[in-house]
Amino acid sequence: MANRSPPDPMYVFRGTGAAINVLRFAPKSTREEGLLLSGSAKGIINLWSLKTKRTVLILDGHNGNGILAADFLPGGKVVSHGRDGYLKSWNCCEGRSEVVNSLSVPFLGFCQFCISPRGNDSNWIVLPSSEQSEINILDLESKKTLFTFKSEEKKSLGMCMCLSLFNNPKTQKPLLAAGYENGQMLLWDVMEEKKLSNITVHSESVLCMDVDVKNLRIVSGSADNKICVSLISSQCAISVDKQIELKNQGISSVKIRKDGKIMATGGWDSRLRIYNWKKLTPLAYLDYHTDTVNAVDFSDDLPEYGQLLAAGGKDARISLWSLYNEKRQAVQ
Repeated sequence: MANRSPPDPMYVFRGTGAAINVLRFAPKSTREEGLLLSGSAKGIINLWSLKTKRTVLILDGHNGNGILAADFLPGGKVVSHGRDGYLKSWNCCEGRSEVVNSLSVPFLGFCQFCISPRGNDSNWIVLPSSEQSEINILDLESKKTLFTFKSEEKKSLGMCMCLSLFNNPKTQKPLLAAGYENGQMLLWDVMEEKKLSNITVHSESVLCMDVDVKNLRIVSGSADNKICVSLISSQCAISVDKQIELKNQGISSVKIRKDGKIMATGGWDSRLRIYNWKKLTPLAYLDYHTDTVNAVDFSDDLPEYGQLLAAGGKDARISLWSLYNEKRQAVQ
C-alpha cells in the first residue's frame, strides 16, 4: 500500500441530511443480510441495500432526537436508542417499521449501548444508568434490570463513554469492558457484578473500543493522540501492550475486522486509518471525508464483495470500501 495512492470508496451513500452517528452491517445468514443500518443526528434510521445502493426502509420514531446507538436483532428486528430517552425495538420484517417495544432509559453523553443475544428470545443490552459512572444490563424483552455495576471511584471516573460485552473464550463467562471520562478502563465479571481490573489507558476520555475476543486484546481510541492496545491476562487483569502515537488528536470510532486481520479507526481529523491488527503497522490512510468520522463497521464476508468497511460522520456521508480481501485484489 505504501507504493500506491489511496483508493477511492467503492460507493458513497448520501441523502441523510444530518451527521451519521451509527453504522451497522446486518449479520450474515439472517433475513437482513445485505443491509447497512445508519443512524443520524436527526433521529432517522436508514436501512440501505448493498445491492441497489438505495434506502429500503426508514425508521423514524425518536421525534427528531439524535440516534445514540442502533443495531440488528435476530428475527428481523432493529433496536435503537435516541436522545429522546427511549430504547425502541422495531419489527422490520417484510418492509414493516413497527415499534414493538419501547422503554424509557437514561442517556448520558455519547455512550452507545452494546447488545448480546442470550438465547430463548432474550437479549441483554448494556448502557449507562442515570447515576454517574454506573452501568446497567437490562433484559430487552422483560425490561428488567439484571445487573448493575458500581465503582467506588465513580466521582473520579466521570461518565462511562464506551462499552463492550463479551464472553471469556476460556471460561465462557460474560465480561464487561468499559471506558470512562478520566481515561480509565475497567473490566467486570458480569455474573458476580465484580470489578476485576482497572487501568489508565489514555490521558483523556476513552471514546471508543473494540475487543478481539479470541486473543483477549482491546483496542481503544480517545480524545488524546494515541490508539491503545491492551491485553487481558488469564487472571483477567488489563495491561497496556502497545500504543500508536498520532499527529492529530481524537479517535472517535474503532473496529477490528471479523477475520482479525485489519483494524480501522475514524478520527476527528476526518481520516480513516487502516492497520494490520496483529502487527499494528499502518496499511492505508483514507482521506475521503471532510469532517469527524463518527462510525466505522466491517461486514461479514459477503459473496459479491468480501468484507466491506463502512464509515460515516459529521459530513452526512457514508463511504463504502473494499479493502484487502484475499479472494480479490488487495484493494478494489
